[in-house]
Amino acid sequence: DPPPLAGHSPPVGPPPPLDRPPDTGRPPLVLHAGPYKTATTTLQTAFGLHRAALLASSYAYLGKFTTHSQKACPADVPFCVDHAFLAAPTPARLRRFEATLRRLRDEGTGVLISAEALT
Repeated sequence: DPPPLAGHSPPVGPPPPLDRPPDTGRPPLVLHAGPYKTATTTLQTAFGLHRAALLASSYAYLGKFTTHSQKACPADVPFCVDHAFLAAPTPARLRRFEATLRRLRDEGTGVLISAEALT
């Protein structure tokens, strides 16, 4: 785990489970379109660090991953919605993204995506 930021306490335990909207019958797609300079990187770091807890709550985090200023997509994440994908998606990556969303939906897993490029 990365060290806590100066002046901040590390999180204690995983975040609480997310509630599903009532009566939808489908897993949700949550888009966090964080404008620049609004702590989006902090949220993305938390989502990335707690992706196992999110998955245990039936949510897959597919947003941007940053670890110590290194951008990387972890091997256990089926698809990363990163700046390169949002700026210039190729037909092959779009098909893979759509297939990933459909598979997760069919498994009953919600999707959480966070990216400044969505704004």
